[in-house]
Amino acid sequence: RARLRRHLARGKTLRWHIDYLLAAPAAQVVDVAVFDEEECAVNAATPGRVPVPGFGAGDCRTGCGAHLKYLGPMCGEKSRTNAAHRLSPCGHPVASSQ
Repeated sequence: RARLRRHLARGKTLRWHIDYLLAAPAAQVVDVAVFDEEECAVNAATPGRVPVPGFGAGDCRTGCGAHLKYLGPMCGEKSRTNAAHRLSPCGHPVASSQ
């Protein structure tokens, strides 16, 4: 959770891939999912396409193509709700950033 707070903070030193992505003026965090499982297991269970091969997976030891997935256009409450369900394919709890 501390890492999540750091990534969502404004005005931080840009260090990780996600920091550079979130620094873009058009970047918007729609939802945040918090899981007890390892990042690779959640990534494997999350549908979507990989927009940038290798993004966020530089230290991945399980062979993930990336730790970033594109889920489709996000606009309106219905899309945010649908995204939360896609990020939670196995019934894991999803914490909203809103």
